[in-house]
Amino acid sequence: MRRHITRWAPLALASVALTALLAGCSGAAPDPGNGGGGGNAAASGNGDAVNAPPVKDADCGTIISDKDMQKATGLKDIALEAASGTEKQGEQFCPYRSATYNLTVIVGVFKGGGFDTTYIDMEKTANMQNPQKVTGLGDSAAWADAMNTLVVRKGQTGLSVMLQNANKTNVKDPKKTSSAVAKLVLGKI
Repeated sequence: MRRHITRWAPLALASVALTALLAGCSGAAPDPGNGGGGGNAAASGNGDAVNAPPVKDADCGTIISDKDMQKATGLKDIALEAASGTEKQGEQFCPYRSATYNLTVIVGVFKGGGFDTTYIDMEKTANMQNPQKVTGLGDSAAWADAMNTLVVRKGQTGLSVMLQNANKTNVKDPKKTSSAVAKLVLGKI
């Protein structure tokens, strides 16, 4: 029994780490009026970014439109959803959600400091999962099946496509779906 726990502990830890890394990130565009806080913090009346109402990041729609995401995933109702939180310099997270299939696709784009820290950490976490190499995407790409996450490196830019709640009912081939999303995004970053 102990051997079994030891064998799977790194997988569980890495999956929790990656989920925690993405959970607090929103991709909400900073509000230039309050020095780069989280979206409409000033509009909440208390200036607190944590209590700001969720907003859609307009930049996400230029990276991949709802229509393109629907085509890549085969889900007719998947669309960019509003998110709350504070954007970090060099990191953009774009959550697309299908309520019908209870699936969320989080597209992460990392440049500058976001590439040097967050993306490199995500890549290390994915590499601990015995990932499958994916060809034809950027300079290098890997699919971490246990985390339903594709990480792609293109020069000094990182891209992640994470499928939350993916199963054979809503996504027949998660790796193929993530690759289709990545191809569309790579053409715009």
